Amino acid sequence: MKKYVDGGKRPLEYQVGDRVMLELTPDIWKKIKSRQYQKGLISRYDGPFEILKRIGPVAYKLKLPERLQLHPSFHVSFLKPYHEDPNPDRVQAKRPPLNIRKEFSRDIASVEREREKTLILIHMINFLQ
Repeated sequence: MKKYVDGGKRPLEYQVGDRVMLELTPDIWKKIKSRQYQKGLISRYDGPFEILKRIGPVAYKLKLPERLQLHPSFHVSFLKPYHEDPNPDRVQAKRPPLNIRKEFSRDIASVEREREKTLILIHMINFLQ
């Protein structure tokens, strides 16, 4: 049975120096701690990143920028090959860089409204700056 399922599949292999895109999973977004973007508005892949070395048969170590603050080794299933743009003169919209969430003051500026339920609407100081 396994030979029929895995018959047409072959493991992805990359060479040191190749550029790959990294799949942004919910686990990775929790580690980035960015509240600037909604989940539906972010792209599914980030990169390209250079492969520094192969770790075992199915894992690779990537050269990541400081903004990500992640462990640099990933399973091959989280990587996809990066293809250069065939038309580099085309104008593309640039994504703003991801900002890591800054610490904010937990001081309450004012209580806007209080209901009979245990739901309080408050105004926070410096929440998303």
